[in-house]
Amino acid sequence: MIRLLTILLLSSYISYGQLQINEICSDNDELLRSADGEYYDWIELYNNSNNTIELSNYYLSDDKKTLDKWKFVPQELPINGYIIVFASGIGLLTQGEQHSNFKLSSSGETLYLTDGTNIIDRVEFGAINEDYSFGRLEEDSELLTNLARPTPGRSNRGSGTIIADKESGIYNSEFILNLKAAEGQKIYYTTNGDDPTIDSRLYEGGIEIKDEYEEYEYLNVPTTTLDSLKCGLEWEKPTQRILRSHVISFCTIDSNNRASKVNRKSYFLGNNHQLPVVSISVDNESLFSRDSGIYVPGNKLDSNYACWSGNYYQKDWERSATITYFEDGRKLFEENAGIRIHGGSTRALPQKSIKFYARKKYGINKFDNVFFPQTGMKKFNSLLIRTTMAGWNGTLFKDALTQEYVKNLNLDKTYVKPVVVYINGNYWGISELRNRLDEDYFAEKYKINQDSINIVHVDSPDFPRNGSYDDFAPVYEFIVNNDLSLSNNYQYIESRIDIDNLIDYYIAEMYFNNFDWPGNNFMIWNSMELDKKYRALFYDLDGGWFKPDYDMFEHTAQLEHSNWPNPKNINIVLQKLLSNEQYKLKFIERILYLLDNEFKFEKLEPLIAEQISKYESEIENNIIRFGFPENKEKWLSDINYYLTRFASERECYFKEHLVKHFNLDDSLLCSQSSIAENSIAEFTLSPNPATNSITVKNISTDYISIFDLNGTELLKVDTKFRTKLNIDISFLEPSVYFIKMQNRVLKFVKIK
Repeated sequence: MIRLLTILLLSSYISYGQLQINEICSDNDELLRSADGEYYDWIELYNNSNNTIELSNYYLSDDKKTLDKWKFVPQELPINGYIIVFASGIGLLTQGEQHSNFKLSSSGETLYLTDGTNIIDRVEFGAINEDYSFGRLEEDSELLTNLARPTPGRSNRGSGTIIADKESGIYNSEFILNLKAAEGQKIYYTTNGDDPTIDSRLYEGGIEIKDEYEEYEYLNVPTTTLDSLKCGLEWEKPTQRILRSHVISFCTIDSNNRASKVNRKSYFLGNNHQLPVVSISVDNESLFSRDSGIYVPGNKLDSNYACWSGNYYQKDWERSATITYFEDGRKLFEENAGIRIHGGSTRALPQKSIKFYARKKYGINKFDNVFFPQTGMKKFNSLLIRTTMAGWNGTLFKDALTQEYVKNLNLDKTYVKPVVVYINGNYWGISELRNRLDEDYFAEKYKINQDSINIVHVDSPDFPRNGSYDDFAPVYEFIVNNDLSLSNNYQYIESRIDIDNLIDYYIAEMYFNNFDWPGNNFMIWNSMELDKKYRALFYDLDGGWFKPDYDMFEHTAQLEHSNWPNPKNINIVLQKLLSNEQYKLKFIERILYLLDNEFKFEKLEPLIAEQISKYESEIENNIIRFGFPENKEKWLSDINYYLTRFASERECYFKEHLVKHFNLDDSLLCSQSSIAENSIAEFTLSPNPATNSITVKNISTDYISIFDLNGTELLKVDTKFRTKLNIDISFLEPSVYFIKMQNRVLKFVKIK
């Protein structure tokens, strides 16, 4: 992790006017190349004396018990001179270069400069980012820090490094932040996330970090189109004071207007959150500029496609930011990273999903995994904070709940952790921190090369996530064009598809009623280095949990049309597999096992309660920030209606559908009727009387109808997968009408 604030006082062994360790690089990827063309770690020494020094009298070691581990080859170092020693392990003078007989540990260690018996200087260092170094702020300074701009063979004053005397963190009281750069360098800083320029504040003394905050003008910038209601949720400016933190961005700028790398630090006064906190510090132009801001509709908005266009739909737009992560009141992570907007239609929501990318140009190639230790993975190439507005209703955690619920199934699942997000010191609501199911994840988990991995959309073969669709294409064609009831044909499919994984995948998607599937959100992956078998990725259940009586066996059986969400070219995969008796038997047996052991209301109910307890502490702050959900009572009501009700009723409906489609014994059915009339929540309509339209809420059937006083059906509306609907009644004459949902009827009055 970046440790730009790491400060180490030199030990008492150092005395000025002698040879000293000046700079260390323990992860040299392409910063400094040796004469043999390799990139070895390196150590820089500096002659801080008034005399030329003969180096053959000195030793370097990384072992206190062996202080004479490597002796310098005879060479004179002039006054104020620098010398580079490559820590290559070669131990020879090679093409005029000094090479030690030991290497440096990338995780950190202690380096000793000695006369063979006595320690002259020592430096203790931790893990250093790739192509960063660790060295003195100035040659005559006792302060050492990470240097984002290493200076091998020359003064560290040119590194532009700034030391802050306070780490990013959560503090109990106000304080003064002090910054220090090399003598003669001017520090400029901002307090709103912007990158400093020559016109920013010049640092002339301590910066007050107190419970007072300047107005953040970008809260007034809409992050959705004006047609946002059509796209899901409307953008609202906060009407109350939101929670704030301090973001200080600082750099040095010289007389030629050349700036050093920008450092960004996050400071919180008081621990206001039970959830972990993610602070994103980024230049505001990168987010909110009409020309280049990735968080706004901007100049890329096409009014004819308002919900599917805008700056936030530019998938390759990436901006530099600093990500700081706090958990249990402690800073665990701080890195520079690339950020992009993530998702499909959720890009048009007020709160967006953001991907974090580790890239060398920002500092590191991998993120240390301090987020999900249960994965057993040490590093991540990318991470995601996913908006909680994506769930097709106001429950916030529907997909996260499902991921937790299927943890015992044979699936590659997503790990989810609710977090509080701040952007440039401003509260940005509850999001979900997640690992990404991508080539990096599979390479790390299964110890295979990323180049061997194919990740493809079954529903969109022309847009592979990684690798190519070419390997899966013949597998798909074989399924479609061959009789899988034949043993030999099915054996080929078994050799190319992980059948156990695919069965669990189909069952989970179907049981949780993911309506936005399989014509969407259907990805598979394989590796030529593993076993070549394709496995399905279980993700994005935002379209699930709506109607406990919805028949997903019928949903996946249609082979007549090519429309979303269940086109025939995707449905045919499952139907052809079910034509094989071996597969069908295994499929049914697995369903029965999961119904008896995993998909039980008694098991799911406490998981819902657990999720509520996690999110509840932040729900009021989220409402203040985004006006979403409508209120806490509505949030709890939606959870009860969409999640608890679904969980309590789904098992019996699913058994009915299973028995019907596979002609199984009725003894599998629940003892009581699973279509109890009282399981349907009361629906409502407003306004009443109405003029041109009415709004119907709590819809739980596939159709609703409007009748006149004579019982004539005037309008039948398809409400599949809708729980709330605005209905145009402008064509009706003023009178009394009835609206019917299954066996429930409400009366309303149409007026002029």
